[in-house]
Amino acid sequence: GRDQPPKLNSSTARRLSPAASIPGSLLGRYGGSDLHRPGQAEKAFGEARITGNKNAIPSDPEKPFVTSGIRLGTPAMTTRGFCEDEARLVGNLVADVLDAPHNADRIQRVREQVAALTRRFPVYK
Repeated sequence: GRDQPPKLNSSTARRLSPAASIPGSLLGRYGGSDLHRPGQAEKAFGEARITGNKNAIPSDPEKPFVTSGIRLGTPAMTTRGFCEDEARLVGNLVADVLDAPHNADRIQRVREQVAALTRRFPVYK
């Protein structure tokens, strides 16, 4: 018979579920197209207080030191107790930053929304 995929324990399932919601938020807005230089996105994410950085992607035709992808800090979302709704919000906030990485007003609005979200889900209680 065919091998069955391993069952996930509840801790692993909780980590994967919110993180899996982010791509849907982004794909819903962009359809999977390449939009931005990772360096610009990384800087704008920092200004908006979103943890994200440049990262290589599998099967990238670019040289190894040219990063084409962006990695988001999804483990922090799990630590804070985010669920799918919060992850979708994060995905939309990421998209808001990518829509206008040089727009200071937009970045400030996202930063305020990030602050409000993280106040609702503190790391330490």
